[in-house]
Amino acid sequence: MSFFDEVKKIPIVDVVRKFTPDLNLHGAGTGKQKANCFSGHDKKTMSLTFYEETNSFYCFGCGAGGSVIDYVAALNKDCPVDAAKKIAADFNVSINQLSEDQKSRFRQKSEQQRLLKEFIFRCHSQITKEPREILNNRGITDKTIDQLKIGYESQSNPNSLEEAKSIGLLSTKGKYLPQHRIILPIWENNKPTYVIFYDPTSEQKYINQIGQKPLVGVSSVEDNEVYLVEGYFDHLSMIQNGFNSLCTLGNRLTKPSLSHLKKAKRIFIAYDGDNGGKSGSEELAKNLYPKCRLLTLPKDKDPNDLLKDNPDNFKTTILDLTDKSKSWLEVQTEKAQEIEESWKRKEFLNEEVIPLIQKLDEASQRSEEHT
Repeated sequence: MSFFDEVKKIPIVDVVRKFTPDLNLHGAGTGKQKANCFSGHDKKTMSLTFYEETNSFYCFGCGAGGSVIDYVAALNKDCPVDAAKKIAADFNVSINQLSEDQKSRFRQKSEQQRLLKEFIFRCHSQITKEPREILNNRGITDKTIDQLKIGYESQSNPNSLEEAKSIGLLSTKGKYLPQHRIILPIWENNKPTYVIFYDPTSEQKYINQIGQKPLVGVSSVEDNEVYLVEGYFDHLSMIQNGFNSLCTLGNRLTKPSLSHLKKAKRIFIAYDGDNGGKSGSEELAKNLYPKCRLLTLPKDKDPNDLLKDNPDNFKTTILDLTDKSKSWLEVQTEKAQEIEESWKRKEFLNEEVIPLIQKLDEASQRSEEHT
């Protein structure tokens, strides 16, 4: 575990009490504490919330948020490296001397996040009735739009070409990718990590920020039950209705994303009901067996379609599909039953089904050993 990971494990409430002893914390439900923001922007409303489960914070007034390191950095206007060192010194975490190259990379990442956040907030301030209606027609509420700072880029050119390039807003040919598009930001631990540019009238409806596509929602995966979806609007549909959702932005995963998924307690795959979605979900169910289950969506439908078709019953529909979900073992067993020739069926059972049963037994034994 790295030095920064060690620091981020320190309970956020302990860090708050250490660095802001005069901040009055108030219980706001299980695992939550509220307070007036340390920046002093609003003394009437307790807009600052601390989440003990994810060890993070977020201010609904000024948008500050992130880990314990981000908290101390924002409090003292430090870079992440210096903030982490201050926390480590107070909580007896061993400090391994960072190289100048490491310090430079962390400062660069911090600056990129600052610029991306500024871009997102500026675009959110420009969202008008028309883009809101486009989103509303896809089942996305104004509350979700405002919480996630979904916006609209009305400008044809960036304020700074150099800054736009540094955060992946320019194509390799220098085109300003977000121009006249809806801005769909992705947040992890209350920090912006990626943006998607959406225009339903364009031949290319979605354009991604330059850079590697993330696994959206990755911060909530460890030891949790999660729903895995393909598209960002599917993801919004799920989280808007209280489901813990991850989004792969397509039906194929990178190796790092696959590694993250292995940390989940259970995965319900809710990929699109087309051929690509079926193929991708079956590949995942096989690779992540036995912790995956497959939801069978109506043909050529995705979760966002289900929300648009019947918003009042969306949650019930997803729960019903979850009850009917199947493991990869069940899928393969059903395939075996469809094979008419007995010798082919026996061969399929020996090669495809029995190894899955053995793997399930091994997983059960490991689980018992850890209880």
